[in-house]
Amino acid sequence: MVSANPPVVHLIYPNGGEKFSPGDTIEIKWEGFDLDGDQLTYNLYFSPNNETWLPLATGLHVTNYNWTIPENVGYKQVLIKVVATDGVNTAEDASDSYFSILTTFTLSLKSGWNMISLPIDPVETNVTKIFEDIGAFKIYAWDPMEGKYEAPSIIEPYRGYWLFVYKDVNITVTGAPITIHSMSIVGWNIVGSTYKETKVEAFGGALYSVLYAWDPVDMRYVYVKTIKPGQAVWALSITPSSYVVARCE
Repeated sequence: MVSANPPVVHLIYPNGGEKFSPGDTIEIKWEGFDLDGDQLTYNLYFSPNNETWLPLATGLHVTNYNWTIPENVGYKQVLIKVVATDGVNTAEDASDSYFSILTTFTLSLKSGWNMISLPIDPVETNVTKIFEDIGAFKIYAWDPMEGKYEAPSIIEPYRGYWLFVYKDVNITVTGAPITIHSMSIVGWNIVGSTYKETKVEAFGGALYSVLYAWDPVDMRYVYVKTIKPGQAVWALSITPSSYVVARCE
C-alpha cells in the first residue's frame, strides 16, 4: 500500500544567526511526523553557499545528531537541511537563515616592515577597521599587471601585503579558515597563506622553485619552501600559471 501523506519535518537548531568555531560539537535538532504512522528516515546535509549540499549523516531514525565541526572547516554563511522520507514520499526543511563557522587568527607584527597575509577569510575587510587598534601604519599591495604598489582599501584573502608598524604589536582578526586557494598569476606576485603551513603547487604553467619571505627581525629576504599562516612570499611565475596553495597535512 502506497503511503498517502508526505511526512512533515521541521529543523529546530541551528536555525540561523549562531556562531561556531572549528572543533565545536553542534547538536542538530529537528522534529518530524507522518500522518500515516510510517516510520521516518532522516538524512542531514550542510551547505557552505546555499548551492551545494554536502551530506552529514544518512539513515537516521532519531531527531538529533551531534556534528563535530572538523578543524579545517570554516565558512561565513552555512545552512543545515534535514530531509525526511517514509520510503515513498519526502519532505525537507533548512535553516531559516545563515549561521557561521569562524575562528580567529593573531598576526604578530614587528616594528618596521612586515610581509603578511590573512589565512582566514575575514568578516571585516576594511583596512582601517582591521588595523584601527594598532596606531599608525602603512600598507601596500603589489599589482603584478601594472608592476607597481598600491594602497589597498580592503584586505583580500589569498593576497600578501607589506605592512609597516611603528612598534611590536599583535592584531587578532576573525574569519573563516582558508584551507586551500587558487588563482592565476603572471610574473612576480606576493602570495598569501592558508590556515595551516602550506606549499605552493603550479598547474598549467611553471613556477620558479624558490619562494622569498621577509624576515622582519634581520630585515632581509630568506628562502622558504612552505608558507606559514600569516606569512606572505614572493613567487615568480615563469609562464602564465595557475597556482594552488594546498594545505600541508
